Amino acid sequence: MSAAYKKLFWGVFFANIHLHIGAITLLPAFVGFLIAYSGLSDLDMKTETAAKSFDLPQGTLLALVILTAIYSAFNLFTGSQYETLPLVSFIPTVFSVMELVAFHKILEVSVTEFQARDFTYGVEKYSRRDKIYILLKGISTLLLTVHPIFNSPVMLAAGTLIEVAAIIYLLVIFHSLKKDTEEMEIEFFTDIL
Repeated sequence: MSAAYKKLFWGVFFANIHLHIGAITLLPAFVGFLIAYSGLSDLDMKTETAAKSFDLPQGTLLALVILTAIYSAFNLFTGSQYETLPLVSFIPTVFSVMELVAFHKILEVSVTEFQARDFTYGVEKYSRRDKIYILLKGISTLLLTVHPIFNSPVMLAAGTLIEVAAIIYLLVIFHSLKKDTEEMEIEFFTDIL
């Protein structure tokens, strides 16, 4: 499980770090979502309680891979001239909502897995962290959605800062999940021996 959380960590990292040389993006977001999807697939195989629980996040992450790949190709071939169109300006908001749904569901299933393994500390810890993530990501999505309507630089700045905080917080959560599951795996193997 810890290797799966490590992939989720790097997937979130690469999905949100964009390196550009001119008009070419060296590491487009879909690569990060593809890594996260791979980590989620690994996690699905290693959990006891996840039977159909990962269907929604897997579908959402797969949709993010496809849609961000199309969006990246569209930006590569058309340039950024279309990003100011009203309909196109809301596409990042749709991606943000999809991220919120996918990563919230992953955290929710992780908590369920901790309950099944009687890891009560993890249940409380990650339930609380999931709620904080939902709050941060939800507020940032709301502010960044409302910004184009009112054209408020304050909303843009606040939404961007809260979005960065939500991303960093999610990275911290996945890093912590990796460490906690490593400890659980070590305890499991020492109990067997």
